[in-house]
Amino acid sequence: MTSRTEPDHEPHGKPLEDRLLEPQTSEGSNSMKSTIHNLARDIGESASKLALRARGRATDTVSSWNSQIIAEADGDATKGTRWGRGALVMVPSLAIVAGLGSAISQGALAANFNVANQPVTLAIGSVDAQGLGIVMAQANVKNPDGSTEPTAILHAVLGSGSIDGVCLIARQSMLGVTYSVVISAPKNEQKASGANVQFDVTGLQAKGVKLTNALIGKSADDISVNGQSLGGQPGGFGLDASEGTAVLNDVTGTAYGASILGSLEAPVFEASIKPGEVTTC
Repeated sequence: MTSRTEPDHEPHGKPLEDRLLEPQTSEGSNSMKSTIHNLARDIGESASKLALRARGRATDTVSSWNSQIIAEADGDATKGTRWGRGALVMVPSLAIVAGLGSAISQGALAANFNVANQPVTLAIGSVDAQGLGIVMAQANVKNPDGSTEPTAILHAVLGSGSIDGVCLIARQSMLGVTYSVVISAPKNEQKASGANVQFDVTGLQAKGVKLTNALIGKSADDISVNGQSLGGQPGGFGLDASEGTAVLNDVTGTAYGASILGSLEAPVFEASIKPGEVTTC
């Protein structure tokens, strides 16, 4: 005899779906709530186990990849820098340099760009400025061990004008290896122009200097350029050509700060990070 599967009925013959829609007795309601609760708990536990297994597989994959990269870096170490370990350290510096390049090449680098507390080699081909002020001041300079100490500096401000050839070199040590950050606008290309460009230097040399309407030895606290005080000390040394002009050639020095409070525009701009102690752009 052929057997036939009967529909799921209660003794009174109602289908299961109809029974689920019927009002539940207190006992039946509690049973259904318990079933739903257990089902939700089981689903949650299963999802948690799946997530843990997926995370474990991802961690193993990343760990394997990282070990491979470090092994390759160690293998290359006999030939030079351990790039696998040094690359991540260099990423912030590379990003900063790329950002500076993008900002200037797109037209302007403006408002509170600062390089401070570490020596920067400065070289400028020539400067033709409208308004120049120089005062003696004090800055907190960072030592190699991380401490700071007050150091006498010359605070120089260019009101506005053109600059032909700029080279800034800052050195940084990473993982015991010295690198040089080189920022430049090549000489004899289209000149860079700027406003309210400031430098804090410990020494400054220039050739072929020509000043007009300049007063040397004016009290530092009385000198301002473009209406902004240079912050000099009362009775301190100052050079005031804020209402005159200044032409300087082959400018070199060591700067501990460079600020562009106005803007700097350079049609041609180069930025790079080079191994070792670079001395020229």
